[in-house]
Amino acid sequence: MCTNITLNAKDGSIVMGRTNEFGALYYAEMIFIPRNHELKTGWVPETKFTYKNKYSYMYASMNGIIDDDEIANDGLNEKGLAISVLYFHYQDYRTLKPSEVEPHHINVVKSATWMLGNIADIDELKERADELEEMFYFDSKMSQKGLGLHLAIADQKGNRIVIEFENKKMNIKENPLGVLTNSSPLEWHHEHLRSYSHLTQFEAKPTLFKELPENKLLTLGNGLMGMPGDFTANSRFVRAAIFTSIVEEQEDATEAVRTTFRILNTSDIVPGFTLETKSKKEFNATTKLFKGSLLSKTAANTFADHTDFFIVKDLTNLKVYYKTYNNISIRMADLDALKNTKKVVRISMAEDKVPEITEVKLK
Repeated sequence: MCTNITLNAKDGSIVMGRTNEFGALYYAEMIFIPRNHELKTGWVPETKFTYKNKYSYMYASMNGIIDDDEIANDGLNEKGLAISVLYFHYQDYRTLKPSEVEPHHINVVKSATWMLGNIADIDELKERADELEEMFYFDSKMSQKGLGLHLAIADQKGNRIVIEFENKKMNIKENPLGVLTNSSPLEWHHEHLRSYSHLTQFEAKPTLFKELPENKLLTLGNGLMGMPGDFTANSRFVRAAIFTSIVEEQEDATEAVRTTFRILNTSDIVPGFTLETKSKKEFNATTKLFKGSLLSKTAANTFADHTDFFIVKDLTNLKVYYKTYNNISIRMADLDALKNTKKVVRISMAEDKVPEITEVKLK
């Protein structure tokens, strides 16, 4: 379960942010990759092929969930191209047998990694769409179950798209709202929004029952009554779309970053909000696979879904902000300061030594 949004500030700055949810704890690293770095094209089964990236970039790895730290979960490159990978179970990847894989092929789970390193903006991505569709593949001997993904992509020019792999095709879809969650496909979410297009941020006035004394609505915020508050992908999409549509315009990137975190807080999943109970066999297997799984204190053989981290990317000033499950203070990694560095830089997002609480010194 993930929620992705985009905000434009009055000064032209563009900010893109997301939540990241799972039943297990990520041990993600924030990783900087310099230009011309050698990276692997494959995942499982591994191939002997490698490639070198054109642009430097910074990304959050999927450590703790997938055992390959070259798989980008969320990132930003030096040209201001931002990509968020979100779970999507409608996927149907084009597959290749191991014997059919050639040097230019990239396993689709590394598609975000490759694009961050080699694509400058969405215009270039669209121009190379045929090439990319032929390039990305999934191994035919592996199950796609549990490995569905779709990508929310934005650039410094204000372009916003979603890539969804359906019917063995790489489908590029315009994303005018700059919002994405999980399944269903993007066009379904847009159709679903029509059911909420009457909602407003303005206070509603009573129109019926005027014969009753003191005929007043009971509370402010009533213009948004009926907005869904649960944590399904459908409802989170509605909330994110409404909030990003009605939020007051921010002056600059600093304000937009702060506001993006605040909007994403409305989809922050705390352990206990959504629980997933499995058979004892499934529970034991999952616990063995994901040793950092959060176990519910409420019921046996149950996992507690939760928001593991938030990431907000300033596409204009090339800065990446984040906060994690174990530390809700906001930290910043400066891609602009690193972009010409010639070595890989890593920092554990969960253990970056930043205090969660700073004591105020009273005089």
